[in-house]
Amino acid sequence: MILGLTQNARELDPSVISLFDDTVELDIPTPEERHVILQTCIMNHGMSFEFETSSIGNSQSGNNGDTGRLKDQDPIKAIARRCHGYFAADLDALCIQASIVADQQGRGMDQMTVEDFLMVMKSIRVSALRQSTSVQKVDSVHWSDIGGLEGVKRVLEESVIWLYKHADAYARMGISPSKGVLLYGPPGTGKTLLAKAVATESEANFIAVSIPDLIKGEVGESEKAIAKIFRTATRCSPCIVFLDELEAIFGTRESSGGLGKQLVSQLLLEMDNCGKGVVILAATNHPEAIDTSILRSGRLDRLVYVPPPNFEERVAILQILKEKTQFSDAVDLRTVSNLTSNFTGADMKALVRKAGLYALKASRVRSGTKATMSNIEAQDFFSAAIDIQPSVNQLGLLRYEQFHR
Repeated sequence: MILGLTQNARELDPSVISLFDDTVELDIPTPEERHVILQTCIMNHGMSFEFETSSIGNSQSGNNGDTGRLKDQDPIKAIARRCHGYFAADLDALCIQASIVADQQGRGMDQMTVEDFLMVMKSIRVSALRQSTSVQKVDSVHWSDIGGLEGVKRVLEESVIWLYKHADAYARMGISPSKGVLLYGPPGTGKTLLAKAVATESEANFIAVSIPDLIKGEVGESEKAIAKIFRTATRCSPCIVFLDELEAIFGTRESSGGLGKQLVSQLLLEMDNCGKGVVILAATNHPEAIDTSILRSGRLDRLVYVPPPNFEERVAILQILKEKTQFSDAVDLRTVSNLTSNFTGADMKALVRKAGLYALKASRVRSGTKATMSNIEAQDFFSAAIDIQPSVNQLGLLRYEQFHR
């Protein structure tokens, strides 16, 4: 018997492939398979846990609310849920590195804690993350990290997070949750940040689709790439598929060429047949350019407008940025917010960065040639507000408001 191994079957000569009667594809493990593999690796290494120290939330995300929710969980299952995109070799490496951490702290293999595993996750080079259209780790972003947008957060909580946290309630009531959500609004309002927060809060797998990766040179390969994304998402359910800049490739069929029409048709087919637990989250700056068939009921049927922040929301954004930057105690955030009409979240961040540069320049002038640590003063914000202009205007906002209505 001949057993052949390859990492890319498409590069093999067809005459060689014809010599083999069967083909077995070893894909990314599903969450259930990942749990079994991790359980086997832990057993093979002779590990056991101290169940009373499973304070997962503090180690992984810094969110104290996670600790109470997860401390009573099976530690192996809790770890497996966070190993998005891990293959068997990655899980085995995780166990080895975790045992080294425990040994450095003077504990044996029979005194492992969840924190040992979470501590080394950042240093593990996950195999699947080096591939396109694979399940990805996302930056840990919580609702509290996003200033304002309370209405948008509430809609996303109901549309996506409830699907995973209250799946039994949906089944009991006999209703089908929304399959897709479209976030639209001006650039810089936080659409991508909201997508990361949804992935973090729901603890679901996350696939961020890069539009250039869908454009292939060979005929039919682009359609296969879309099919592979949804096949992977179904295997790794619960999973969120994030399509950023949706209009770049899935525009109206009238304005698209032959390839564009084929990709729209393939996307519609995959959306209609994707498995349970798969949610499509898309973002766009040009909602009117998207084919209407994508936005009909049963597909991307939840349209969520992400507007620029109002006065109070800008104050909330400044408060979050203040925690990461050195503001002077004399800076009144409400006064700074008055200077930033029509500013988006990205504009607010640019304003703080520019004000920080002014503060650094002023400290260098005071101390000679060497820049010293200095707080950002109110005058720095006034100077920065002259340089930084809002990225949206009233005419652009009117276009979004008309689509919203």
